[in-house]
Amino acid sequence: MTNVEPGFIALIIMVPLLLDLVAIIVVTCCVRHKIDVLLSDCSVVVDHKVTFGGLGIMGDVVRVGVVGTIFMFPKLYLRKGFIDLSQVAAFPKKLRYLIVIPWVIAVVVATALMLFRLWGYIYDIKPGS
Repeated sequence: MTNVEPGFIALIIMVPLLLDLVAIIVVTCCVRHKIDVLLSDCSVVVDHKVTFGGLGIMGDVVRVGVVGTIFMFPKLYLRKGFIDLSQVAAFPKKLRYLIVIPWVIAVVVATALMLFRLWGYIYDIKPGS
C-alpha cells in the first residue's frame, strides 16, 4: 500500500458529510411546513413538533429526520399506531426523496468515517504521524 496521509482521507470523507449537513438544513427549511400540513394526523409528527418546537431549527431537523424514518420504515410506525397510512401514502414522492436521500447519505458517510477510524485503530495510525 502506498503511503497515504490519513488526514487527506479524513478530509475526503468529511467534506461530503459537511455538504450533506448543509443540504439537510436547507431541505428542512423548505419542507417543514409542508410536513406539518400533509402529515397532520400522524401523532409522531405532531408530538415531535410539540416536544422539540422550542429548539428552533435543530428541532425541525430532528422532526424531518423522524419523517424520513417514517418513509423508510412505515410498517414499524404503523404497527405502533403512530402514523396515518393514508396520509403517508398520499405524501408526494418528490418530497419523500428530498427528505430521505440526504439522511441516507449522512448515514453512509458517517459509517465511512467510523470505518476509517476503525482502520486507523487497527493499523495503529496516530494523528499527525
